[in-house]
Amino acid sequence: MFSEVGQREASLGPLSRALLRLGLLGMLLLFAGGLWMATSPKPWSLLAEHLVRDLPGRIEVQDIDLTGPGQLWDPDSWEITLLGLRWTPDDPTRPAFSAERVACSVPDWEAWNQRQEVHLAWARVVGLDLHLPTQRPPPPWEPTDRPLKLRVDHVEAWDAALQVEEDGLLPALTAGDVYAEFQALSFQPGTRDLTGLGQARIGALQYGDLTFSSAEVGSIVADSRGVVLDQLDFGLAGGEGLATLHFEGLLKTASSVALDATVTSLNIQDIIQASSDRPSPVYGRVSATASLQSDPDAEKGSGVLTAQVRIPELFIPLDIEANSLAPVLRGVLEIFGYRQGQGLRIKNLHGPIRLGPGWVLVDGLRSTVLGVSIEVRSRIDEEGVWILVRRLPRQRTGLRRTRSTGSVGLVIEGPHDPLWLRLAHESEMTAGRRMGPFLEEGVRIGE
Repeated sequence: MFSEVGQREASLGPLSRALLRLGLLGMLLLFAGGLWMATSPKPWSLLAEHLVRDLPGRIEVQDIDLTGPGQLWDPDSWEITLLGLRWTPDDPTRPAFSAERVACSVPDWEAWNQRQEVHLAWARVVGLDLHLPTQRPPPPWEPTDRPLKLRVDHVEAWDAALQVEEDGLLPALTAGDVYAEFQALSFQPGTRDLTGLGQARIGALQYGDLTFSSAEVGSIVADSRGVVLDQLDFGLAGGEGLATLHFEGLLKTASSVALDATVTSLNIQDIIQASSDRPSPVYGRVSATASLQSDPDAEKGSGVLTAQVRIPELFIPLDIEANSLAPVLRGVLEIFGYRQGQGLRIKNLHGPIRLGPGWVLVDGLRSTVLGVSIEVRSRIDEEGVWILVRRLPRQRTGLRRTRSTGSVGLVIEGPHDPLWLRLAHESEMTAGRRMGPFLEEGVRIGE
């Protein structure tokens, strides 16, 4: 009888206790799974891969922070931070990128649930590094009707860098210390539609052998046609420039590029040396309006920059002893204003210049002094230098006929080193271009 005192009958049976333990274990597993999802980059890498599955490549995330500096119990203050983000294309010749840190607001769940749209109020990308191994157009692709879209109201890029490798005749391009800001940026992988508005500042820019001292892009507009960079203010070769760049078909097809630029007081010797990869035989300051239109169906690197230039004074150094020259050659030099140790100085030249991959062509710069017209024609490329300086004939009209008088010219030519100075041949004077191989005639410059 007393043995039953203090004993209570169990309120839970074996089955209930087992279910309770299983529920507690499930809660622990759920909590651990949530903790793993919040702290491990793996599920977020899988989610990112799902979002970009229409693109040929894979994406990786090294680490993630879901709350950032926000309050734990206030989800509206959270910031998602991805560390070590990297995109690797399936084709190693296609563009790749990485970022040290990507921070953004929490995505809008309603936009995702209703429209499959990843909508962020803001995003900040630090240390973006974009690498293009080649300059080929995008490969053929078929648009999809998947509605997936990424939309960000405000984007900032800090300390970004771009590297485009040299590709055949196309020179390399590197840009660093880039800071950019974009509004209403959106990208749809299925159709490769990119839209947005922005501006950028570039701290370091190198295109081939051309070093830009600074560059700012006042306006960037992306829409269904392509991307336009307007109010592109830059420093180059001791001068300044303002340009507009149009990239039509960017991201979708072989894009065409249109450039319109105005430059003031550039060192012409720097431009020639960068274009021909050889020391320039002429010196001076040039101001110009230039344009370039590339054809996406043309051979890569065949684009030609056409410019209308003004050169206040063009200097052609001639290290020669004038007193030792033949009288006719010395007389022609004096016609063009040559003075011992000063070379040729031709003032107020204006006219067209064309620059292509590895060559510079002067189509006919002209100067008129006291009624006498002087013309400069030239081609400078990897093969050598050919420069024609000629006085154009005066047209004198008499009672019965018109006749030309006073047509003389000089040629400076050679495979860069050495160069030779001689009188122009009649065929060169008529054609205004080099006729045949370089001739080692006249006086060797520099001796």
